[in-house]
Amino acid sequence: VEAETCGLPVVSYACPCGPRDIIRHGKDGFLVNPGDKKAFAQHLRQLIESEELRQAMGRAARANSERFALDVIMKQWEQLFEELRPKR
Repeated sequence: VEAETCGLPVVSYACPCGPRDIIRHGKDGFLVNPGDKKAFAQHLRQLIESEELRQAMGRAARANSERFALDVIMKQWEQLFEELRPKR
């Protein structure tokens, strides 16, 4: 999320938790099957070689990161606690 907030597209392994919930493959970054070093390197090369792709995905990454802004996340926490609070 920090990289996306800075407008950087991300290349990450598609771990069971985390990156798959954040990165939208091919839009604001790339998800690679765990351990697939060749695909990881290919996606890095794509971003290195194409300034247009890097900038477009960077803009999309910055926009995507807004889903994780502090005020957005805090509202979700508040809603969760409200739902968990015993009703009187």
